[in-house]
Amino acid sequence: MNMTPDGQKHQPLFTDVLVRKAMALLTPYEQINKTLYENHNKRMICPISPNKIDFNSDLKQVEYNVTKAKELLKQAGWEDSDNDQILDKMIDGKKVKFEFAINFMTGSKVWEDLAKQLAESMSKANIYAMLNPVDYNGFFSSVTSHQFDMSISAWQSSATPEDFSQLWSSAAWANNGLNFTGFGTPQSDALIDSINTSIDEQKRIELSKRFQKLVYDEQPYIFLFTQTRRVIANKR
Repeated sequence: MNMTPDGQKHQPLFTDVLVRKAMALLTPYEQINKTLYENHNKRMICPISPNKIDFNSDLKQVEYNVTKAKELLKQAGWEDSDNDQILDKMIDGKKVKFEFAINFMTGSKVWEDLAKQLAESMSKANIYAMLNPVDYNGFFSSVTSHQFDMSISAWQSSATPEDFSQLWSSAAWANNGLNFTGFGTPQSDALIDSINTSIDEQKRIELSKRFQKLVYDEQPYIFLFTQTRRVIANKR
């Protein structure tokens, strides 16, 4: 979700953490896993795989809950003031409707179906989400230039310790890097630096868990699933 929109073409819909948490609550995880992935995927809770040694197991997965999502949206000031079945809110003296585009790359029927299920679920809270398929170049340009509302994508990790700076540092947003959402504070940047320079494995794990909790609490992403792949190596 774009936490730092321009306020013109892309409205400040996801700048409030209550709204971002509501979006996560409006995501039908079990339905998506069943209908699109035949229940083969495992839930992701935070930025790293639950299979890693430094995964913060204290973090609990978000469960689908439309009622709770509506409560959070109301707390954030969103209501249907004109009875048009779409939430709205006065922002900087202008009435803004809760409608936005979900970007996803063309060529992926699964991601298109995922976007459809998200849009359908969000409509239950009077949010209008439009599907916006774009090619790879258009997709990558939109996220790195921060010209989007919500985007569906996937990251591939490795077995090595995480370097959170590429996806989560403030510099990676300011320099149009891979921090698409605009997440980042001096506290989170300092944690990333400490994680990357720590030579004490136990200390690094503790710092990593703290960072995961920061991301979890801010909910810049709706974390979905991690996939298991079979890897075959020839003995030669």
